[in-house]
Amino acid sequence: MTRKLLSLGLASALALTSLGAQAQATLTASPYVENFDGLANGLPTGFNVYTAATPAAPGTAGTLITAATSWTDSGAGFKNFASATNLTAAATTAAQAAATNRALGVRQTGGTDAGVAFVFRALNTTGKTDLALTFKLQSLDAASPRVTTWQVDYAVGATPTNFTTAGSSATTGGSTFSNNTVTVSFNGALDNQTGPVWVRIAALGGTAGSGNRASSAIDDFSLSWNANANAPVLTAAPTTLDFGKQNINTPSATQTYTLTGANLTGTTTVTTAAPFSLSKDGTTAFGTSLTYTAAELASARPVYVRFTPTTLALASGAVTGTITNTSDGATARTVTVTGSGVDPTQTVYDFNACTRLG
Repeated sequence: MTRKLLSLGLASALALTSLGAQAQATLTASPYVENFDGLANGLPTGFNVYTAATPAAPGTAGTLITAATSWTDSGAGFKNFASATNLTAAATTAAQAAATNRALGVRQTGGTDAGVAFVFRALNTTGKTDLALTFKLQSLDAASPRVTTWQVDYAVGATPTNFTTAGSSATTGGSTFSNNTVTVSFNGALDNQTGPVWVRIAALGGTAGSGNRASSAIDDFSLSWNANANAPVLTAAPTTLDFGKQNINTPSATQTYTLTGANLTGTTTVTTAAPFSLSKDGTTAFGTSLTYTAAELASARPVYVRFTPTTLALASGAVTGTITNTSDGATARTVTVTGSGVDPTQTVYDFNACTRLG
């Protein structure tokens, strides 16, 4: 019995060691491309699959079913699907099995409804800037009405405790067969990181609707970057500011984002449009443009932002704006700003804002 327990303990330790030592990809030439056509032999270097993923944790490492699997197979798991590229929704099971163009996919069920994730891990991004991701997000089973919402996020470190979203969400399911290209810029957040660097394509929330869940997949993963270590770089973080509800014609409290430059050769210009305004110190006059010298941005600087709505959200909807940060030779960085104007004397109630009690 003691020997058996020791054996079990050793096996568990080896399993944990294997989990912690999952291979990371080394980024050499840009772009780093994976077409997933070799899934019959297992996951490509740098790629892993997870269940129970959350914004604060990677989740539980999963396994890939390496055998070619039909789009309509309703069993749970990460699967080797035929890519939607060059096929139609009417492709037979035999045609799917024979297809050489493959995609990394997943079928969710009740037990894996939320928190499935395709994960790419790079050893580091040292000497690399302006990282951007392009991939195809595929919805493969047109008979599945439930909708799955996908989001790209990222983190840095051996065991991240905070993943940050990048770009907009996209969906699969909804009784559709689709093959859509998704492009995401990391806005400087992954520049020159000693790693490991995590990039996730994840469905952290549960599916919406009823009926079958979708067979979803990714294909043609392409991570690009600028490898010129001396290139001008701007970094802005965070990339979104939400002012919530604000009385009309009254300036909000300020919010800030941090702007940093490296290797800059000229002036950096920051611009926005009313009802949003900008200031270098949060106290002097706010306007719709600012300028910074290269010396000023050699260290991180807060940019102060204020929202002064002039229209009611009930009449015109929430206001969304953009702050654009530009400098010669550097990739422009944008910060999205939102807010809603309200009238404190208004007696009309927005029942869309109701919340359930109890």
